[in-house]
Amino acid sequence: CEGQNTEINYFKGLISRLGIQTNVDVKTTVRGSSPDNVLNSARKVYCKNNDYDYVFCVFDKDRHDKYQETLDALQTKAFQKYKAANSVPCFEFWLLLHHKFTTAPCYSSKDPVQKVINQLKEFDPSYSKADSQDFSEYYELTDKAILNATKVLDEANNNGTDDPSTHIHELVILLKDL
Repeated sequence: CEGQNTEINYFKGLISRLGIQTNVDVKTTVRGSSPDNVLNSARKVYCKNNDYDYVFCVFDKDRHDKYQETLDALQTKAFQKYKAANSVPCFEFWLLLHHKFTTAPCYSSKDPVQKVINQLKEFDPSYSKADSQDFSEYYELTDKAILNATKVLDEANNNGTDDPSTHIHELVILLKDL
């Protein structure tokens, strides 16, 4: 994961809530939060150990220079066990989809991440990117978020854009299936 708090807390809580007993690791990058650093960190940790089914790289588009390059790399044969669980513009968009469906563009705003966080705070006023958040209230809304994310992604694909979109639901569906 790119994030030090939000993503880690969300996924660890979800794994616990789902009662997953299999070997699932949730780690954060120690090399910086850009998508290429997430991929490189994952490769360093997991390339020596081939005993896994998937490695999901969780990162945001934000305004990262290496975003598209990283997505392209993840499509190559060299990374066939690796999957992007990316969000545009940020992971908080996935959290917002637990509460509402929206396809309103984010990059039309001066600060697309803050735009999403402000919308999220309408439903979760205590949300803070820096805090160790308890996401227990979100888990009851996971199916709604999956449905919303699927519809958002379909609409984004139909419109030839990724603003906004997320692939986090694909990872969550896989975790639920465990």
